[in-house]
Amino acid sequence: ASKIESSSYYEIKAPSRTELLNEESWDNAMFASANVQNWPEYKTKLNPGDTLFFKDIELWFVKGASNLAFEKLLEFIRTYGGKLNIYISCNIEFYKYVRKVTAFDNVLHSSIIIAPRSAEIATKELMHRHNSGGMKLMIGEKFLKQLPKRQQNKIVKKFHQRSNGTIGSALYLWLANIVEVKGDTLYMKEPPITANPVITNSDWLILLNEFVIHKEMTAETALVIFKSQRKAVIRRSFTSLLRTGLLTERNEILTINPYAEMYVEEILRENGIIS
Repeated sequence: ASKIESSSYYEIKAPSRTELLNEESWDNAMFASANVQNWPEYKTKLNPGDTLFFKDIELWFVKGASNLAFEKLLEFIRTYGGKLNIYISCNIEFYKYVRKVTAFDNVLHSSIIIAPRSAEIATKELMHRHNSGGMKLMIGEKFLKQLPKRQQNKIVKKFHQRSNGTIGSALYLWLANIVEVKGDTLYMKEPPITANPVITNSDWLILLNEFVIHKEMTAETALVIFKSQRKAVIRRSFTSLLRTGLLTERNEILTINPYAEMYVEEILRENGIIS
């Protein structure tokens, strides 16, 4: 830990899905992370033991594309993994897929799969996040702190149960159940038990699965993935999923609605698309 703390830290940001993924975009992202103009400057600036973080590496990859930029990432890890502290993050479904179609596993020294949190840990994390804001919390007609500890835990554990132990989803569920804010008090309701939307359209299910794997997509990204589909057909499917609330769109980039992410994953599991 002391070795990492004493090193320089560089975070490499993936290009937007509206940009081309090629050697130039790879170079530009690497140079921007170190505030340099070229590879000679980059290699001079970095020192052994420095730390690099590649967040959301699924954004460097598109099914059906040449994926030169992703190959550059693998080559970089293969070359400098013994000299630099290189960390990467991606979602589990992307990891399951990409390790089958690339040499991804061969360049990793180790991998950590973050399992769903236990109810006890999730409860502590949710309450820590809430308490750090300094707001009072009223559920129903009583302040949470007025309730017996056992009842407090029972209420908070419902957020864990509804989100399948995924902290990110639990936090979004927490926010979604805020009814009102008055002064220094949050008024909340307990998370309801809701059935997942029934989706029988196989095209929608396949498209949602690609969103889980790729994190973000544009119509052009989808055209590369679904080579036999026309743009108008893809756009219609996007529009339909946007209307359901399962997707959100910003600047022509679509992603799974973070408030609906846990439902999308459950729908895909129920249909045997993910495990």
